[in-house]
Amino acid sequence: MSGVHHAAPARHAGWALLRPPNLLTVPGDPVAGFLLASAAGFSTAALDAGCAWCGMGMPAWGRAGVAVAAALLIYAHGLIGNDLFDQAEDRRERPDRPIPSGGVRQRTAILLCLLTAAAGIALSGFNGWASMGTAAVLTATVLLYNGVMKRFRVLGPLFMGACRALSLLTGAVAAGWRGELSAPVLASAGLLGLYVAAVTIIARSETRATELGFRRWLPALVLVAGFGAVGWAVRLAGIETWMFAFALGIPMAIGAGLVGHHLVGRPAPSRVQAAVGLWLRGLLFMQVCLASIGWGGLAAPGVIGLALWACQVRLAKRFYCT
Repeated sequence: MSGVHHAAPARHAGWALLRPPNLLTVPGDPVAGFLLASAAGFSTAALDAGCAWCGMGMPAWGRAGVAVAAALLIYAHGLIGNDLFDQAEDRRERPDRPIPSGGVRQRTAILLCLLTAAAGIALSGFNGWASMGTAAVLTATVLLYNGVMKRFRVLGPLFMGACRALSLLTGAVAAGWRGELSAPVLASAGLLGLYVAAVTIIARSETRATELGFRRWLPALVLVAGFGAVGWAVRLAGIETWMFAFALGIPMAIGAGLVGHHLVGRPAPSRVQAAVGLWLRGLLFMQVCLASIGWGGLAAPGVIGLALWACQVRLAKRFYCT
């Protein structure tokens, strides 16, 4: 199951450090932001004119691709940084992780952490100074979470959620100079951020048997309120596919509630880890919904989402992903 710790052979230690199943949940964030901002009617002319290093400008999907690549690099930076900051805890609770097990040297991990952050920020510059600034804020938020905020009961999960929300905004900024200010984008970023924060609150208890209580319902409650806000914002923006927020959001909320229902009492850590894995995989479904609203149809985002889901399930059998 997706949340179970998997000991990776030494030759796979580098990949284990990057948690491949998690990486597959990243591209949908900037793509959804890009499509939602574009659907809201924001012009890309100003961004083309201000593109930092591409004098003749790039096609719209070129900017989306740059945003995806930058988000992946910064997310990888965060994953590596997480293991670097958590070495002491991993030696006690997850000794099979790449750094405690010796599969990846600490010096190598530090170098990769710095390079991925620098590359993500630099690459976003091809989309203009606004995109580079957004990427820099995202990187700083990731670093602040790993280094300081994760130790706080409430602020930690909120900062983790903020990282995901900013990931979506990198795509919105790439679509248009003011794309990040549209109501559909802001509502979607809020939904994504709060959902990840809710899952993070539960994931903090994944290594010990403890009673989750009301916390096990948080992902489902966030989905109900969040998709309602997204549907409302999209409808106000005049986007005809606003019903997707309800048609797809309601089943996802029910599914998240069923996962929480099975965490009654004091569930074993393996059950909590498996539940967290399912909730994380739900990010793909959420991204399909948000992208479908911006795209104007379900077919293309749905097919891509199903392919990513299948790959994520397969990789989760080999690599740790919470």
